[in-house]
Amino acid sequence: MLTIKIEHFLKYCKVSNFADKSIESLRLRLKGFNQLINDTGIKSAKDITYKHLRSFLMDGNPSIHVKKADYYA
Repeated sequence: MLTIKIEHFLKYCKVSNFADKSIESLRLRLKGFNQLINDTGIKSAKDITYKHLRSFLMDGNPSIHVKKADYYA
């Protein structure tokens, strides 16, 4: 559902001189998030909730940076 929006965002990152490694990292994370959204059956970006975002961030073994960000949210 978010594929086109993700590609536009990544193009923006490229013209904004983000490092190639950063863009690839973003691409991988956003691809995973898009998969979660597709798996839940959400049809509109307006239906994405904080719960979806948190579920994605905390799924699996999140890094210490993700854990810290969640603690302060």
